Amino acid sequence: MNIYYISLGCPKNQTDTESLIGRLGKYGHSVSTTPEASEIILINTCGFIQPAVTESIDIILEMSKYKKYGKKLVVTGCMTERYMKEVDRELPEIDFYTGVHNYNALIDYINKEAGVCTSNFSNISNNDRVLINLPYYAYLKISEGCDNHCSYCTIPNIRGGLVSRTIDDIEDETKALLSRGVKEIIVIAQDTTKYGMDIYDHPAIVSLLDRLENIDEQFYIKLLYLNPDGITDQLIDKISLSEKIIKYFDIPIQHISNKILKSMKRKSTGENIKKVFEMIRSKIPDAFIRTTMIVGFPGETDREFDEIKTFIKEYKPDYVGFFPFYAEEGTGAYRYKDRIKKSIVENRIQILQDLQRINTINRISALKGKKILCFSENISKDDNNCTEGRSLFQAPSVDGKVYFIKGVANKGYGPYYYVVKDFEYPDIYCEEI
Repeated sequence: MNIYYISLGCPKNQTDTESLIGRLGKYGHSVSTTPEASEIILINTCGFIQPAVTESIDIILEMSKYKKYGKKLVVTGCMTERYMKEVDRELPEIDFYTGVHNYNALIDYINKEAGVCTSNFSNISNNDRVLINLPYYAYLKISEGCDNHCSYCTIPNIRGGLVSRTIDDIEDETKALLSRGVKEIIVIAQDTTKYGMDIYDHPAIVSLLDRLENIDEQFYIKLLYLNPDGITDQLIDKISLSEKIIKYFDIPIQHISNKILKSMKRKSTGENIKKVFEMIRSKIPDAFIRTTMIVGFPGETDREFDEIKTFIKEYKPDYVGFFPFYAEEGTGAYRYKDRIKKSIVENRIQILQDLQRINTINRISALKGKKILCFSENISKDDNNCTEGRSLFQAPSVDGKVYFIKGVANKGYGPYYYVVKDFEYPDIYCEEI
């Protein structure tokens, strides 16, 4: 059957979509580029926060218009896992749905519609995933679920507790991806630093990196979602000394005030977070640090907000995403009082974005005239030139782009060295050497 897919939410959700498409392909199903040309419309939803839930529902309703042409609407993912009863009651447009723990049922349903025997392909593995982004990079999910139970977070309710894959299994998938031409492996999990706690009785992220580094291929490794309480001297040293691991730290600190961190049930303190930043800057001065912060958490007074401002000014992260607090049903913070008015939260976010903009501009402007490694992404069909790409210190979709002045010769995805000529926040303009 021809399947048109829509993948919503985070990179972790994307890897689930890629695995589903790969597995379905082994049964003879094909990917359609338009809903009109499909027989099945498959939507992998996000349900982490309410705006994501709303987006998922809107897209389901939008795609349901194709049912009058005989299309089947199949839905899975975090939103259906979180609101299974509500989906069953309020979205009759859906022909079949499942949550995140039973993708086999979805595959069985599609195979049944197509008259395919599911048992014919019992040896299908995660290595059969189909990349839905540009082929030079791939997300590598090393574990599922989370044991942190932060008071604002729905993930443990949706995805369950920490379940790590074995190092051998992850190594096999990495080799399979590299054999297909992938040059950048982006390691992801709900909390990357907790990898292995459940199966090795200790954090095993450094051991995993040791194994991946020893793969005899030329490629790069980027780490996302590093919880600050799990960043150790050993991990920083590993990144510092490695030729394959990109000097990029994605550290979602969420706040810096001890009062708010405690209310969030975070395991870090403001002092520990600052120490982590200091260790990274001391050992790897040229490292790029990205973080995320929740603004307007219940009880956040002007004093706690000022602590964030001071942190941004003094510790100068290179990239920051600021997000408003959402009271999510089923979380501890849903019952918290002392809510902050929406207008105040929006104003605080704007103030923080203006402060952070200075940090990012200063960091990028310091690169003018220097060589940086970039991947090519957008190749012009008319002149065989590449017009845009992404540097190694930019994560996909969140840290801006690189634009090549007048285009550069298409030599493949790279990465190759280019000279920074100028910038326009948050993007960088480069020239071919």
